[in-house]
Amino acid sequence: HHSPRALTATSATRFASFPTPVNSVHIQTTMSEHPVFDPATRVILSEGNYTRWAAQTKAAIRKLGAWDHIELATPAPAAVTASSSAEDRREVREWNKNQGLALGVMLESISPANFRLVDGLNAKKTWDLLKSTHAGQDAHTQFKHLQTLLVVRQQPKDTLTMFHNNVQLAVDQLLASLPSNFTTANMADLIGAFVC
Repeated sequence: HHSPRALTATSATRFASFPTPVNSVHIQTTMSEHPVFDPATRVILSEGNYTRWAAQTKAAIRKLGAWDHIELATPAPAAVTASSSAEDRREVREWNKNQGLALGVMLESISPANFRLVDGLNAKKTWDLLKSTHAGQDAHTQFKHLQTLLVVRQQPKDTLTMFHNNVQLAVDQLLASLPSNFTTANMADLIGAFVC
């Protein structure tokens, strides 16, 4: 579990500093030292609280002026080259900053299972995957994720790595839809409930 701490420039930079397709510039957030979330009221995404989490997270991302990276899927600007203008360089820095802000807010308010699910994705893909995983977090959604896991097969053209990635994605989606206190011992009961 994440401890309820405020999202600050330091913690957002830790989560949002990764190589991007835009000439491998590292995203460096420049959030003010004022927390985006009140630690006492911050919602960590878990079973059954997607609506509350989404409302709080959307408001925080809007407050930072980065919601377009999710709502409009703001595309990355052209890569910076030696001949790029100052305006092009500024545009890339601004895009990276806003991508990092949007992603940092989301990553600071999700569980480790959800983090594994979205690790390496951009802000738009992260939001969409969390929404599709949690928006209907009920027995039907859990069963859908379980079915997906149970029907994963290695196709003749799939490499072992491709097959492993497909299995891992199905497992991560299922785990993200289950309660945070869910254990492997509960898995037999879950499968039994859906099979019987």
